[in-house]
Amino acid sequence: MTYLLPISGKPIPSLKIHLSKKRQCLRYINSPYPNTCVLEAIARHLLKDTKEKRYGDSQVLHKMKEIGTLFYKDFNPKTFEGFNYATDIQKIHDHLKLSVNQFSYEQDDKSFHYFLSQSFPIEGDDELNLLLIQSQELNGINIHALLVKDKQRVTGLLFCPICKNHCFKQDTNTAKEMER
Repeated sequence: MTYLLPISGKPIPSLKIHLSKKRQCLRYINSPYPNTCVLEAIARHLLKDTKEKRYGDSQVLHKMKEIGTLFYKDFNPKTFEGFNYATDIQKIHDHLKLSVNQFSYEQDDKSFHYFLSQSFPIEGDDELNLLLIQSQELNGINIHALLVKDKQRVTGLLFCPICKNHCFKQDTNTAKEMER
């Protein structure tokens, strides 16, 4: 239900908990701009790190400004109000040709259980995976987005390589069958 999501942007205090538990799977950029987390995640996704080349935060922020200008004519990261999921997902599809997967989580006493909550597929293999973290400290009004590098490691599930939405519990038998 994307239309019910608040505008995404502001960094929230509970980010540290998620980053400490899933550091290898999630990417976060320490940004001076208050509401650009989704655009930063898109920029980080487009600037994929390799063994030969690693991109720093300043390069990602520069790419984020380019993407912001592409999406919004008069883009200013200092005054940007945030990413509106109801209207702006289509901009990702149109300009960047990316499928978008939104992950969410449930929290019990000591751990988080991550799951795929929304998928906006288009033709093609390139997909942007975002983890949406809702602030409990700010009365649930604010959402922050992190880039998910490895959705199988975050969720602990294997995703179907064909449709990329159906998932299975990860065990040795399932992994062997998926390789075929």
